[in-house]
Amino acid sequence: MPEGSVGALRSALADLTNWLDAARIPAMVIGGVAASVLGRPRFTRDIDALVILPESDWQSAVENAAKFGIVPRIGEVLEFARRSRVLLMPARSFSDQAGERIGASY
Repeated sequence: MPEGSVGALRSALADLTNWLDAARIPAMVIGGVAASVLGRPRFTRDIDALVILPESDWQSAVENAAKFGIVPRIGEVLEFARRSRVLLMPARSFSDQAGERIGASY
């Protein structure tokens, strides 16, 4: 992974953890980032997180995420999340790089 991508990944991870900590949302990083930390480094173009949050709190969580540079990737983000249980929210620090995003599973 090019050094610029590593910096963007670190910045997006910081944005994600700052948002989740500030909002007191229980969560954990999963997927490629977690595998890289716990095992061998591997290429990844996104950050996946498992978030424990009642559906009634999703709207306020999405609104709060914008304060940390994390914004919906699609227009009807909450409707998509209701159908798929995935919330696609790229961090601004990461979104300049095609395909890179934060995906939170609820």
